[in-house]
Amino acid sequence: SQGPVVIPSLHLQELLGLQWVSLNLSVRQRCFDNFRMYPEAFDQLHRALVDWHGLQSTEEFDSMEALGMVLWACGTSQSQTQMQYRFGKSKGSVSKKFGEVLEALFSFAHTVIRPKDENYSTIHHKLSKYSPYFDGCVGALDGTHIPVEVSRNERDDYINRTGRTTQNVLCICDFDMQYTYIGVGMAGANHDMSVLKKGLECPNYPHPPRG
Repeated sequence: SQGPVVIPSLHLQELLGLQWVSLNLSVRQRCFDNFRMYPEAFDQLHRALVDWHGLQSTEEFDSMEALGMVLWACGTSQSQTQMQYRFGKSKGSVSKKFGEVLEALFSFAHTVIRPKDENYSTIHHKLSKYSPYFDGCVGALDGTHIPVEVSRNERDDYINRTGRTTQNVLCICDFDMQYTYIGVGMAGANHDMSVLKKGLECPNYPHPPRG
């Protein structure tokens, strides 16, 4: 007699596009490993981008597939060629959709990376026991260097004090450890004070109230 018929499942490497994204979303740790967030966070971000920030599905790209592609590429350092093969799309389609997702994410960032209370009208409860010494404190700021690849003619501007090519990024957070400002774009050779001065000129910089 013949034994049971085994139908081989599709190997992970053979899955393309939306199938691959959906499989990752169904396995919590795999989702985090590839997208740097858990499924519930991915779902909330996807719904926000679609409902409020203009991310739409097209004939070639489902919106969930497009978001998964961008998060995978940014979170695991993938090239455009790798995106092309992983998702089975042309380079032109990958490049165009990547830009559309970034525009939606940029719009989303402006709604969440800001102070909860822009007037700083109350003292955070974590500081109450230190009153009055930290009554005027509204958060903490620091800089960090993010490695980047740049063209040869720009390389000297981006080499920091350790000899690496980076961006010097300014970050500010409140006492709930939520970001209220992230300043990007400054070359790694810039001194931290130059980055801060540039940030102070930005319209979305969270200026504390006078006094």
